[in-house]
Order: sequence, then structure tokens, then C-alpha cells
Amino acid sequence: MKIYFIVDEAQNLTPHEVKTIITRAGEGTKVVLTGDIFQIDHPYLDSYSNGLSYLIDKMQGQKIYATSTWKKASALNWLSWRATCCDTRCSYYAT
Repeated sequence: MKIYFIVDEAQNLTPHEVKTIITRAGEGTKVVLTGDIFQIDHPYLDSYSNGLSYLIDKMQGQKIYATSTWKKASALNWLSWRATCCDTRCSYYAT
């Protein structure tokens, strides 16, 4: 059975919450986290300390990890959107 676990607004999660989500996903589950690190609603997180940024930093260089940053022009400013995907067999989170 293939399972895709999608977490939206991941920029509002703490690093501990992101690690908890990933380590609880079943074997073979594909985990996708989306969010904008510049639109954080959490009073104790910023664009560097949030769970999405933490995951991006820790997963760089892993074979089963991918990230993309999308930028789109708007009338007011540039908006960025980041999707982060990893396979739950990742050795970093399995230990």
C-alpha cells in the first residue's frame, strides 16, 4: 500500500514536531511538507528556527530527499513556496 502524508503550513511547526511526524510515519510512507518560511504565525519561531527550515537543513545531501522553491510575482511582492519531501526510510530520522 502506498501512502502519501502531506503536511501543509509546516513553517508553523517546531523542529521537534516535524521530527515527531516523520518518525511516526509508517515504512514506505512518502512525507511531503509544504509551507512558506516567510509567513510564520507562531510567536516563538522565525524563518530560521521553524520545523520546515530545520528539515531542509538536516536533509540536504540525502538521496531520498528533494526540495524546491517557487517564486511568483505578485502586485505587492515576491512570494515563495517551499515543498519538502522525504522518504521515511531516511537514516537520519530512523536512528
